[in-house]
Amino acid sequence: LKDESNISYIAENYAAHDISVLGGAEFDSAYKDGFPYAVYQIGTVTITPNASIFYDGSPVAEGEDFIVSGADGVEFNYSYKTGDGEYIDGLPTEIGVYTIKADCLKTEDGKKIWYETTFDLTISDAAVTVTFDGEVTGYLSLGEAFAYANGLDTASDNCAVIDLVRDVEVDSVITISSGKHLTLDLNGYAITMTGNDSLLSVEGELLLTDSKTSGTVMGSVSVYGSFTMEGGY
Repeated sequence: LKDESNISYIAENYAAHDISVLGGAEFDSAYKDGFPYAVYQIGTVTITPNASIFYDGSPVAEGEDFIVSGADGVEFNYSYKTGDGEYIDGLPTEIGVYTIKADCLKTEDGKKIWYETTFDLTISDAAVTVTFDGEVTGYLSLGEAFAYANGLDTASDNCAVIDLVRDVEVDSVITISSGKHLTLDLNGYAITMTGNDSLLSVEGELLLTDSKTSGTVMGSVSVYGSFTMEGGY
C-alpha cells in the first residue's frame, strides 16, 4: 500500500516474509524470482504445551504433548532449537529444553494468511509417571513411583495412576501399602523382575491395566489385599 505521500507501507495485521528461504515457488506459486518478499495477512494461533512431558523415545506430537487453538484446519510446519542454535526441521525427541517454531501459509476465502508462533517445551527424563488430582510427577524407577504413590491420600474413587513411560526392571519387591488405592497402567511397556522376590506385594488395592494392550509383566504378585488384572500378560 501507499500513503498520501506516495510512500509504500504494510497495512496493519499484515507482514512481509522472505519466502525465498522457504522454497520460493514451491512454497507459494505466486513467488517471482527477484521479488523474494511476500506480504501476507497475519493469522492468530495459540500453542500450549503440556506442563509435564516425559521422554519415551518418540518425537513430541501435536494434540498429545501440546494443544493448538485458534487455527482450525491449519497444518503447521514445525522446527526446533536449543539455546541460540539453528532451527532443525521437525519436532524434538530427546530430553532437553527447546524453543519450537510453528508456521504455515493457508488460503482462506481467497486470502493468503500467514500463521507463525514460537513456544518453549521441556522433555524430562522419567521411566514412570504418577498422576493424582490432576498433577503428573515423573520418576526414574518403578519403586520410587510406588513409594510416592503410597504416601498419597488415595481412595477407591480417587486412585493414583502409575503409568510406564518405557520398559523397566525391578530388583526387589514393591509393596502397595494397606489402605492405598492405586492403578498401574503398563501403557504397552514391560516390567521385568530381575531379583528373586515377588514383583509386587499387594496389601492395599491395585488395578493392573494396559491402555495399549501390548504390555507384559515378568514377575509374580503376592496378594494380601485386593488385586485386579485387566491388562498385561
